[in-house]
Amino acid sequence: MRRARAFAVPRSCIPSGRAPSVLAAAALVALCTVARAADDAMWDTPVLPGDTLIGITARLLAPGSDWRVLQRVNRVRDPRRLPIGRVLHIPVALLREQAETAEVLHAHGDVQVEHAGSAERALAGGDHLAAGDTVTTGAQSSATLRFVDGSRLLVRPASRLRIEHTGRLGANTHIRTQLGLEAGAADSQVPRAGDGVTHRFELRTPVVNLGVRGTEFRVFAEAVRTRVEVLEGVVGMSSGAARAALAAGQGAWA
Repeated sequence: MRRARAFAVPRSCIPSGRAPSVLAAAALVALCTVARAADDAMWDTPVLPGDTLIGITARLLAPGSDWRVLQRVNRVRDPRRLPIGRVLHIPVALLREQAETAEVLHAHGDVQVEHAGSAERALAGGDHLAAGDTVTTGAQSSATLRFVDGSRLLVRPASRLRIEHTGRLGANTHIRTQLGLEAGAADSQVPRAGDGVTHRFELRTPVVNLGVRGTEFRVFAEAVRTRVEVLEGVVGMSSGAARAALAAGQGAWA
């Protein structure tokens, strides 16, 4: 395991009159550093011949979306006249989603899956998981999952992982994977996107939210704290309004 680097804690992050402990200092560094994670809240798309904001909304956005949101975000004067080739910024949260599944590559030992509204059952290699499914691993048990963007997740022993979202957004060119690690530990390998496809891989714990692209990292989650170790790439951490970016070789408690 690579050793995490040491950092000085910004003075503005230290509560008045208090000196942080080593553990608290690590958390303060993670949550108060001025470095920000790459923000993937917007998806960019070029204007094609004949495009209008109304037409783009009907083609790419979820039912019920208002084209005037795109008008405000992109400061468009005439929604019916868009310069061909102009890049529009679309909030990812508004994109239409096509559900996908995660494939179980390996399941070792006591691994259970709970589908919404049904009892737990044993999970086996070759099974597929959808949004709403929860995977639980027993002691000395593990499972390896592969997602539609090629990301792989090793769910370690004594862990509980929920599949929150897995699907393609818009015109199938933005892939979103959102997971919830309720307890235990997981190792993630997230490839870099290419060929015009963008993707967002998010992993939530009871303490922090993690967003990554082209990254290898480990997460250890407990009810009141989370430890993150970055082996490659960058992990964006957020907790409330606080954000931080951890690079390869860095780690933090939160």
